[in-house]
Amino acid sequence: LDEIYSEFDRMIENYPNYIRKSIISYSYENRPIYAYEVGSNDITQNSEIFFTGLIHSREPGTVFSLIYYFWDLFYRFDKDDLLANYILNNKKISFIPVVNPDGVVFNEINYPNGGGLWRKNRRKTSDSTFGTDLNRNFGPYYAWNFDNNGSLDNPIYDTYRGSSPFSEPETEAIKNFVESNQFKIAINFHTFGNSVFFPFSYLNTECSDSNWFRAFLADNYNNTRYIYGVDYEIVNYSTRGSADDFLYLGNDKFSKIYSMTCEIGSNQFGFWPPVDSIINYAKNLTSFIDNVILSSDKNITLAYKDLIKIEDKFYIKFELQNIGLN
Repeated sequence: LDEIYSEFDRMIENYPNYIRKSIISYSYENRPIYAYEVGSNDITQNSEIFFTGLIHSREPGTVFSLIYYFWDLFYRFDKDDLLANYILNNKKISFIPVVNPDGVVFNEINYPNGGGLWRKNRRKTSDSTFGTDLNRNFGPYYAWNFDNNGSLDNPIYDTYRGSSPFSEPETEAIKNFVESNQFKIAINFHTFGNSVFFPFSYLNTECSDSNWFRAFLADNYNNTRYIYGVDYEIVNYSTRGSADDFLYLGNDKFSKIYSMTCEIGSNQFGFWPPVDSIINYAKNLTSFIDNVILSSDKNITLAYKDLIKIEDKFYIKFELQNIGLN
């Protein structure tokens, strides 16, 4: 956990005009939950983009990918890359790299060389039972309590959903943070599966914006080769109480956020891939994350291209599409 936070502290030290941190709340075991904001201090609007990592504490590839992406963004910025310059001077990106610090520390203590598989937070539910699955603890109530097998009521299981929506300080922290911002688009990073899910999680049907999600993810398939769809379509089960549904459905304090879950990495190595593999996973995501950030506004991309020859003249035929939200 200290190593993770030290990376972001180094970014702040090197780029104080472009990254800031704050404590938004505390975990069940009273560890700080940090939120970071990237973007020029001169930008006056609220953050438009929101990322989360380590909701499940056995998924270190999530925070590694965030660390890799932002170091790469700053590196490109230093090299006068036009896209990086545009992002840092025109966008505000908020992220919570470690939603579940208690679970991370539990794995760190018990498996100091890596490999810990604790998933939930560390709430004590009985003398021998601990933890709530934070990605089954989000509201609204009707999605959290929907009649399917997307979570369990017994705290001995990894997908225990808690006593009520937002019963955990970690999910309540995200709720309060989201309600105090104006996010348009969000990614909740998980591992593993080389896939992206979009709402709904708690139903076996797609949301009314599925055409936009599918267009955006089809465009990004060329970057990631990640398959995409709703939870039930990709993993054959629904997920009640997910962060995606909470963010997409909104409430009386914030409007709909176009939220997705990105499952990083292949099934080959599970939750703890070797370093060279996890670096490749992170490299593979940089264009995808760029596109997420750009798509909070207009984002014009090349949808189709062809080269044809007519009477010794060559013609380029192409089609453009807007995969942004504006």
